[in-house]
Amino acid sequence: MPDLIHGNAMSAVDTVRSVARGEISPREVLALAMARIEATDGALKAFVRLADRDAILAELPALPGRLQGLPVAIKDNFDTASLSTAYGSAVYRGHRPVIDAAVVAALKQAGAMVVGKTATTEFAAWPPAATVNPHDPSHTPGGSSAGSAASVAAGLVPVAFGTQTLGSVIRPASFCGIVGFKPSRGRISTVGIKALSESLDTVGIFSRSVADVRLVYDVLAPSSEELPADTSPIRLAYCRDANWDKADADARDAFLSTAALLKQKGLSIEELLLPEGFGEVTRLGRLVHDYEMRRALLPEMRLAPDLVSPSMRAGIERAAGISAGQHAEAFAEIAAQGERLTPLLAPYDALLTLAAPGEAPQGHAFTGDAMFNIPWTVLSMPAITLPVMKGARGLPIGLQVVARTFEEACLLHVAERLEGVLGEKGNAKVA
Repeated sequence: MPDLIHGNAMSAVDTVRSVARGEISPREVLALAMARIEATDGALKAFVRLADRDAILAELPALPGRLQGLPVAIKDNFDTASLSTAYGSAVYRGHRPVIDAAVVAALKQAGAMVVGKTATTEFAAWPPAATVNPHDPSHTPGGSSAGSAASVAAGLVPVAFGTQTLGSVIRPASFCGIVGFKPSRGRISTVGIKALSESLDTVGIFSRSVADVRLVYDVLAPSSEELPADTSPIRLAYCRDANWDKADADARDAFLSTAALLKQKGLSIEELLLPEGFGEVTRLGRLVHDYEMRRALLPEMRLAPDLVSPSMRAGIERAAGISAGQHAEAFAEIAAQGERLTPLLAPYDALLTLAAPGEAPQGHAFTGDAMFNIPWTVLSMPAITLPVMKGARGLPIGLQVVARTFEEACLLHVAERLEGVLGEKGNAKVA
């Protein structure tokens, strides 16, 4: 729905550049962002609390940083000392951490302005948050990073942060028609973020362009990796993975049309067959998630089980049947599948897949399935989704681009090239 989309919002790159040139002040940038939030968020429900404007400006570093004056939104599972942090749960209502999460501290040190906390599912798991999809409020924005994805898609902030444990960055970015980036695990610190699965939790970035992701990521995880020249050829593979038949028909058609379009435009792209049994990685990833979630949330279940939602309690109780031995076996099989995949990916710079099974589901009871994200999360492979496809209803479908572990610089380079070739939203629309 157009009235939830602000098309005139500045990009992160333009904002930082304009502030550095003195064309606009951080105070003016903040006022514009807050005005957009106040005008729109009553319907969108992306934010659960906003920061005090004077407090934000008081925290700006004396010497301008690389992100000086950039407004950002932070998912409510990141600790913030200046804002209460409830982790999406009634258990922590009114909770005020004494110190910022590491990523929040790094952003503030670089001059970014944390304007508020965004809605998340309970403990970044389930049930859904109240946020709606800015393209059509009758549809989910995805989860668990619902508020972060929607706030960027609606143009309220140029950049927002979330977490992905299974598919909680890539999937909502796909549903909301924006760029979502999940680096390899550990590239961005998770210190000060409420743990859900210590083996899988990963910080992610939402924006409206790859350039905006790169700007912020380079501050948080500087790289010395050499990149190929912009004119050098990139080598791509695409796959119809083990969940292919579970994707919507219009999503499959849009994906194959996009692959054909890339080939037509002269890019090197060929289909890759995944190793036999690779589909098991999705099931095993869910097992690891559930086993570790039950351990992580034991304190809350002991302290205040009545304040944990029924669906969350049911999920924790189901996980009681998973043994430590099954957890170890799952990791062994995941590692084995990763070893089988590695030589197959060697000839390519990146692998293209669907970012989600299709358009955002209608209604708000279900945030969508993470099946197309889980393998790359559990294998700690960086992924980014580009809003270059649309489905039968005209809603966004993301193209997921995956690279080898710790090859974020290459991934962002490829994604920027693809963004330039495919343009914005909808080149492979299905009528």
